[in-house]
Formats: sequence, structure tokens, C-alpha cells
Amino acid sequence: MGGVLQNPSYRTVKQIKKGWSSDQKYFVRTIDDKALLIRQTELSAYDQKVSEFNMLKTLTSMGFHTNQPIELIPCKEEETLYMIMSWCHGQDAEIILPTLTNEQHYQLGIKAGQMLRTIHDVNVPAKHQDWQAFYLKKTEYKIKKYLRCDESFDGDTLIINYLQQHQELLNDRPQCFHHGDYHLGNMILTENNDLAIIDFNRHDVGDPWEEFNRLSFSAKISPAFATGQIDGYFAGTPPKLFFQTLAFYFCSNIIGSLPWAIPYGTQEVAFMKRQAADFLQWFEAGTLPDWYLSKS
Repeated sequence: MGGVLQNPSYRTVKQIKKGWSSDQKYFVRTIDDKALLIRQTELSAYDQKVSEFNMLKTLTSMGFHTNQPIELIPCKEEETLYMIMSWCHGQDAEIILPTLTNEQHYQLGIKAGQMLRTIHDVNVPAKHQDWQAFYLKKTEYKIKKYLRCDESFDGDTLIINYLQQHQELLNDRPQCFHHGDYHLGNMILTENNDLAIIDFNRHDVGDPWEEFNRLSFSAKISPAFATGQIDGYFAGTPPKLFFQTLAFYFCSNIIGSLPWAIPYGTQEVAFMKRQAADFLQWFEAGTLPDWYLSKS
């Protein structure tokens, strides 16, 4: 354990194993009974972590419920960087959601959508890369990698065709700050029954609608929550173009997911194949997913 974690004011230091992040995460209880989250990462990620720290400062200053950033400590001897934050008290939203009613699911989704809009309203740097060129290059790479891998899923031709035939959907898309991994697994239902958003370590800049690409995970758990997130974000019914563009981003994720899953074993591969099958079922009747509970 590094020097920062051996602070004499820390009564308890417990490593958190949950999640896919390369960061080492620790729950800390201080001798004066404060709860902290400490993220430890490589010093080479300094610029990214400064950006994350500043983003959290901006959001918490606006009353946004997330981890309050406290200190960023670089340790050159360890080639390590520590980010110290407050702890978000509460329960994982994806665990508590099954105990709630569909109406409560929808209302939490509304809140999640409103909070996502708040993130997207944070001022973005004036200079950023051309989104369409960047994303199409990324998607083409995913397609090539998929076609070279040893696994495949039914309906892959439909997905590849959609990606190749609807590239105009990315024309002149605006850009904003992204949370980077916005789904139920990174949401906490607080002790006051409010929603908190955690884990901004994958934050970046891009098309605001691309941020909904993780909604497939939430829709599988609760269509009412996923519907609420969309309605809350748009303060009502979304524009028709939204679902066409969302389908594009879902397709890109799906075609890239199988090559990604292979090194993690057969269970991950099987999970990604089920995700692809779910997607094809959702959009079987067109670009409006069947889990979206339209009020029209």
C-alpha cells in the first residue's frame, strides 16, 4: 500500500474490487468517522485525472450529487496518482430497483435523464476533434476487427449494413462533456432517496446522444427507467432523429463488443451474443426500440 493510504488519520482502508476500471479503489474511514473514496492510478494519467477532478468540482458546485473532490496527490516515487473524494452513501441503484414499482422506476429514470443533461451543459473546450470523422474511423476499425475474429452472432450483416448506410446521422453533431459510462451500475440511491452519479473516470467529449449507448444495460433491467431517462433528458418526447442515431451507436457498440469479450472467456462472449440478439429484437419493427414506453 502506498504512503498516502498509510495516513495515520485513516482508521480503515478497504480495497474495492467491483468494476472494470484500471484504477485501484479504496474505501477509507478516518479516525473522525468521515467516509472517503480514494482512487489510485498511474501518474501518466495526470492530465485526464486533473480534468476529472475539475469536472467534479464544477458539478458539485452546482449541487450535483456525486463524490465531492477533495485532493489530487501525485507521488513521483511511486509513479502513482491519488484522487481523494467524499464517499457517496446509499445503495447501488441496479440492486434496489427491483424492489420498487414501475412508476418509481420511471421517476428515477426522469431524474437520471435530468442529471445527464446537467453534465452535458458543462462548458466544453472550444477546440475538439471532428466528431463524424473520429467516430466513423472508430466504427470502421470495430467492423474490421469483428470480421477477423473467430466468433460471430446472428444478424451481424444487418448491423454492419446499418452502420455503413447511415453515416450521415453523424453530420454536424454537437459535442459536450460525457460522463463516459452512464448506466445504472454507476448510480447510487442515496439515504434521502435521491440519485447520485459516480465513476467519472471515463469522461470525455463527444456527441451528447452517444452518451445513451449504455442505455441497453438499463433497458434490460427496467424499460420504465430507460424510458424515463430519455424523457427526462429531453423534458418530454425525444425527436425522431434521436432513435435513428441511438440505433447507430448501439450497432457500433455491439459490433465492437464481441472481439472485446473474447479475452475474458466464454461467459463474456455469450453475454455479448445475448446483447446482440436483444438489440435485434428491440429494433425489429424499426428504429423505435420496443422497450421505449411511448405515450403517443
